[in-house]
Amino acid sequence: MHTVRGNVIVLAIAVNREQRMQRALIIIVCGFAAACATVKINHDGTNTITHASEANGKQLADRACKDAGEHSAIDVVTINKDASLPPGTGRQTTTFRCSSDPH
Repeated sequence: MHTVRGNVIVLAIAVNREQRMQRALIIIVCGFAAACATVKINHDGTNTITHASEANGKQLADRACKDAGEHSAIDVVTINKDASLPPGTGRQTTTFRCSSDPH
């Protein structure tokens, strides 16, 4: 919906819950970047954090979800970014979904 006032067009955009969560996660990316981690919002409803091996992927995912207004991360899977390295070494990729369910 938009309205015209003189030569200025004012847009009224309804922001749904998913858009608010995505925007919050994008903002969180800036915070994680300082800690050598990045968050990517995927098109399938999941999010991905790339982080150092010493970081705990589940804790990073939970923090990202809480900062986005959700309760916790679910469906957490952490894998090596470089599959040729031994498990748990090098850069890690953690994929997760956020949940508003407290259980």
